[in-house]
Amino acid sequence: MSSIRMGRDQTKTPKTKTPKVYAPPFEKVPRTSPATNGKIRFRFDHIDPDGDWGWRRLTTGCVQTIGRKLPNLETMTWVEATASGTVGVKDIPVANIIRAAQRRLAQMREHADVGDLWEVRLGNTERLWGVRVGDVCQLLWWDPEHKVCPSTKIGNSN
Repeated sequence: MSSIRMGRDQTKTPKTKTPKVYAPPFEKVPRTSPATNGKIRFRFDHIDPDGDWGWRRLTTGCVQTIGRKLPNLETMTWVEATASGTVGVKDIPVANIIRAAQRRLAQMREHADVGDLWEVRLGNTERLWGVRVGDVCQLLWWDPEHKVCPSTKIGNSN
């Protein structure tokens, strides 16, 4: 670096200038919306049409049952639907579902790394399965025989 001569005995070394660069503030955007306590909403855009719990297996009666149950659940918040245990909405760790369901979930790339699934009880054995993203339950499977996660209660035939 060269020096600049100032006056008789003084020398000054020029300062190195750091260029100013505009960097917008960094904001982390979550991959999925955080869970809130708004009203439950259901989406059908992630349904699995095939496989053991595919939606192609629905009958007209099943569609009517779903059509009656889901609008009632959509009047509730997640806390209301899960608090009493009588409504029939609960989260189930993926590790607790049967291996075949775990494999099917792994094949669904957008949900392969999910930790919990949500079970919606429609009747004695009928279940819907989905992934919760914020207040939305993205429905995946129709489980008419309660086989994705059979009950472990004593005396239960499922």
